[in-house]
Amino acid sequence: TTADFSGVWILDTLKSDNFYKDFDVKCTITQTPKLITIIKTFSDKSGAELASHHNEYNLDGKEASRQGENGIEKDLASWSADKKILNTKSTVTNGPDEYGSTSIYSMSDNGKVLTIQTADINPLAPKLKLVFNKKQ
Repeated sequence: TTADFSGVWILDTLKSDNFYKDFDVKCTITQTPKLITIIKTFSDKSGAELASHHNEYNLDGKEASRQGENGIEKDLASWSADKKILNTKSTVTNGPDEYGSTSIYSMSDNGKVLTIQTADINPLAPKLKLVFNKKQ
């Protein structure tokens, strides 16, 4: 069976890399057999929302492409062979420049812990590990 990452996930700052330790991060995921939507919301410790990132990935292996405010945005997702791990790549192309990131989504066997390992497409940038607990 295919992993279902649907739910509201709250960042566990003790298990995650320190990069986002000063923020509250919520990851809201909706998933159907054909599409996964991932919204990461960043808030300060008082609860005021600072930023939000929204990505939609086709789960059939086809790249999604659209014109965004910063250039051509492309999102691509692929499953591991056992359909337990989702690999994503999101890029923005503006003229000759391309920037973006790759992420690996995996879930604990009990479905209560989501781990996201993110890397910039620039190989010199740091990699981040984010661990989320499912909101009950």
